[in-house]
Amino acid sequence: MQSYNKTMKYTPIRNYINGQFVEASTDRTLAVISPVDGTLLSTVPLSTAADLDAAVQAAKAAFPAWSRTTIKERVQVFFRYKALLEKNLNELALLIQEENGKTYDEAVAEIEKGAELSEFACSLPKL
Repeated sequence: MQSYNKTMKYTPIRNYINGQFVEASTDRTLAVISPVDGTLLSTVPLSTAADLDAAVQAAKAAFPAWSRTTIKERVQVFFRYKALLEKNLNELALLIQEENGKTYDEAVAEIEKGAELSEFACSLPKL
């Protein structure tokens, strides 16, 4: 594993499995470099097949409860997601700009499209 911790802008990314952040089972990482100025932003783990399997197993275990969740409750997840996108629009746009090299306006448009799609998903129970 390369040691970037002293110069990284953000902490290393970890896998998210079963509702919590967990370390990958490997020390191999990939640097996340900003296309804007070449800054080392973070690192992501080059997760193993075992890491992927753990995520798949957690998803399979969560599926029965989610599949019993009513459509009304599922839609509430999208409503909260849409509200978070709108509330954090500026911060998210700056992150997209930094990580993807997009202009600020392009980043805002991307977030607004995500919010629009979430709103559409919220309307599906009425169809």
